[in-house]
Formats: sequence, structure tokens, C-alpha cells
Amino acid sequence: MRDLEWEAVKKNDSNYDGKFYYAVSTTLIFCFPSCRSKVPLRKHITVFQTPHEAKEAGYRPCKRCRPDMKTSISRQVEFVEQAINYINNHLTEPLTLVDIAENIFISPTYLQKVFTAKMNLSPSHSLCTEHSIGNGKRTFTINRNAYY
Repeated sequence: MRDLEWEAVKKNDSNYDGKFYYAVSTTLIFCFPSCRSKVPLRKHITVFQTPHEAKEAGYRPCKRCRPDMKTSISRQVEFVEQAINYINNHLTEPLTLVDIAENIFISPTYLQKVFTAKMNLSPSHSLCTEHSIGNGKRTFTINRNAYY
């Protein structure tokens, strides 16, 4: 591991996301340099150029930073889509922000922030466009134009 890469990992520098990935031999997990997980000891880190290389070496992607997804923007869009899909699949249940966030493995605060940024609405106000159908169920649709 080069000093530049080590500094990026220590500082959680998102400028290096996608340029390299680091894996931790004690956990068998690989991450983006910007991952907010506990900084591992330098001697336990192996650097890879692609997520595929890390997977081939026997590491699995971190559930916190999701390094197997393409970019930070695509990860955020994916989180919003996962949240909407979870809501659609659990329409008959009372839902909280915590329930939705736990299901997609991110914090409720981060879900609130990302959802609001991408949809221009907070999850508590209106997750998406709400529709009623004949049997009284609600459905939500994804407005892809809101992501960009």
C-alpha cells in the first residue's frame, strides 16, 4: 500500500472512490477509501484497482459503503429506489424511516438526506406520488426525472 492510498483511507477521502478499493484481511471485506468504518491497521490492508479483483481474491463488499456499486451518485439513486420498493412491498404495514433504512442497510439520517436530495421531498412528507387503487391499497411510483 502506497502512502497516498493510506492517507486517503485514513482521511476517508471520497476523491479516491473508484480509483482504488481497499480490503481488510481480518474481516475479508473491501471498501471505498471514503468508507466511514473504523480505520483498520495498515498491515491488514490490501489495495485493489477494481471491485472484481477484490471479489476474486475472496473479499465481500462492505454493506456500509457498498463499493460494488458504480459511483456515489448511483449508490444514492439505488438507495432511493430500494426505499421506494420496500415501501411498495409493505403497504399494509406501518412503516418508519428506521424500518426502511434498516432494510437497505443505511442509517435513517443518511436515508433522509439522500431521499430528500434526490426526490426534493422528505420521506415523511411524501415519499413519491401516491396512487389509490380499487381495493384501498396505496402504491408509490418512482419518478426517474426527480433523480437528475
